[in-house]
Parts: sequence; C-alpha cells; structure tokens
Amino acid sequence: MFAAFARASMPCNPRMVMPARLLQRQISLLEYLTSADAIFGEGIDAPPVPHLQGFDLAPLRLEACFSHEKRMERSSRHSPDVRAAG
Repeated sequence: MFAAFARASMPCNPRMVMPARLLQRQISLLEYLTSADAIFGEGIDAPPVPHLQGFDLAPLRLEACFSHEKRMERSSRHSPDVRAAG
C-alpha cells in the first residue's frame, strides 16, 4: 500500500532523487514495522528488503511488537472482540 503511493508520487526532477530514495526507505521501514515478520518474529535472520540493509532488526522488531500491542490495546477499548480475535 505505501509503496504504490510512493511510486505514484515519485518526482521526475533529478534533484529530487535523494528525497525519493529517502521516501522509499521510510516506506519500506513502515511496511516492515507493520508486518507479521517484525511483530511475531518470523524471518529474523535477513532484512526483508534491500532498503533495510544496515538496520539492526532487533530494535525494529521490539518497536513493532510494542506498536502492535498499543494498537491492539486501543482497539480493544472500542471493541472488546478485537482483543479476543488478535
């Protein structure tokens, strides 16, 4: 979802190449942080995409778990069935 938006909004200006690469890296990071791999610890050996090369995945997975728990907590306040399903 994020990647499709980024590709559609990529600039044609050569001076905008660096910001476009940064945007793509940020999108990859967000996609990873909301993925099952990051949240539930699957695929822990290698970065899922080249844009995440160089990142230490352990703190990213920890952040993903905390963020997921926070979202589930917020959702369960509004609908108790969400916690049971998640």
